[in-house]
Amino acid sequence: MEIRSPAAVLATVGHPALSPEVPQAFLRFHDYGKVDYWDERYRRDAEPFDWFQRYAGLKPIFLEVGIEPSWKILVLGCGTSRVSEEMYAEGYKSIVNVDYSSVCITNMQRRCADKEEMTFLQMNALDMSQLGNHEFNLVFDKGTMDCVLCGDNSFDNVAKMLREVSRVLVPGGVYIVVSYGQPNFRLSHLQRDEYNWTVTMKTIQKPSLNVQAPIDEKDNVHYVYICKKNAAEETQGAVDHAPTAALTN
Repeated sequence: MEIRSPAAVLATVGHPALSPEVPQAFLRFHDYGKVDYWDERYRRDAEPFDWFQRYAGLKPIFLEVGIEPSWKILVLGCGTSRVSEEMYAEGYKSIVNVDYSSVCITNMQRRCADKEEMTFLQMNALDMSQLGNHEFNLVFDKGTMDCVLCGDNSFDNVAKMLREVSRVLVPGGVYIVVSYGQPNFRLSHLQRDEYNWTVTMKTIQKPSLNVQAPIDEKDNVHYVYICKKNAAEETQGAVDHAPTAALTN
């Protein structure tokens, strides 16, 4: 059986038909769903690393969503990404970063010690009971959902995580997911009525190409799922396949 790249694994996990085709030895080697893997990785390398996109590539999405400097932001599975620091430099000060890896959090607390309004907490995204209901205007996820889908009991675990995300979001708040996963691998998880949000999908060209892409250019893009939480009395599981061209001015 063909051994696929980490990118290909992240693109297909979470789909009942395709996930079993991924070689188990390969998944164990790239065990993105377990904290031990990440602790060891961050012990070896504490340097900044961004999965998928830097802040510059995501900024048009953030601007279209209408993120305000006053918003309280939760970064889910922050890793050693520079996105929070780059947002902080642009005036988004109220940022809470969480990661399952205590090694990562220690590294990031040291690195960002001068950013007094930004916090880092060791936390499992499946149980964020330390955080209050309706606490955040924005939850940002760059690869964390993909990683959860790489682990054991992935479907149940991603549902637990999404319930927690919905719980901590204010009505009208937004959950932004940046993923390798195509819609047929991700929407079945995201569009459940219980989360009480409406999903809009966009694509962004991979950074080496540095331009936005039509949705059908699957090999060259990352997928961005924008989940806007409805008012409490509303229930909506629909997805709006918004044209990426709407992002351009």
